[in-house]
Formats: sequence, structure tokens, C-alpha cells
Amino acid sequence: MPKDIEDPSLEHTALRETQEEVGINPSSIDVLGSYSPLPNYNGSLRVHSYLGFIRNPLDPNLLKYNEDEVSTIFTLPIEYLARKDVREIRKFRETQQKYPVFKVPKHIEGEGEIWGLTSFILDGILRKIIPERYP
Repeated sequence: MPKDIEDPSLEHTALRETQEEVGINPSSIDVLGSYSPLPNYNGSLRVHSYLGFIRNPLDPNLLKYNEDEVSTIFTLPIEYLARKDVREIRKFRETQQKYPVFKVPKHIEGEGEIWGLTSFILDGILRKIIPERYP
């Protein structure tokens, strides 16, 4: 997420961007930690990801998100994402780099899978927070 000159930290940037792009108020998020910065596909920038806990239940269908930045919003339980049958390892574009792609259940509208840098970050976070259930 782009760091604004006014942002005092990258964590603040992540919270601000979450509100701007997804419509979740930063005051309702407890930041649990950060993930290692990763380059985007062509190395032109580094992505600093944060893991947060949203204190109150929310309905993703009621979020007012920025359609120029986000194609769709949905939720999946960690138990679903940890299942081996919803992950597939693929080669990234024309490279030898391999990464996981997560299948999205058919009842959820959209692309049908979580891929790219999002899936790479999600895979890394799941390996750290539930290593015993996510081989």
C-alpha cells in the first residue's frame, strides 16, 4: 500500500488503506503483527503486509469498498484455507517461481481463486500462525 507523506508509520498506512479500499474503520482493528516485506512481480515496489483482528463481526456485503481498487470482498474461514484440497501449487507466469493458489468456493462470485501476491502472503501467514494444521 502506498505510504502517504502524512503517515507516521507503515502500520498506519496499512490501516488507512484498509479504510480507503475496503471501508473498515482502523479503530475496529487490532494489529497482530506484520509479515516480511515482499517485492511485487516486477520488483518495482515492496509490499508491507499486516495481520489484523477485526473486533466486531462484519458482513462483507455491507462494506462500502473502492471498486477502482478492489474487485470483490468475501470471507473464508481459516479451517477452509488450511485444507490441502483447496490449494494448488503453480508456476508464476513464465518463471520457475512456484506459489500456491487457493480455490474459492463456487457460491462466492468473482474470479474463483486467490492468486498472485495475495496468495503468496496468505500462504506465508498461515504457515506462521497454524503450522500444525497447515503443512
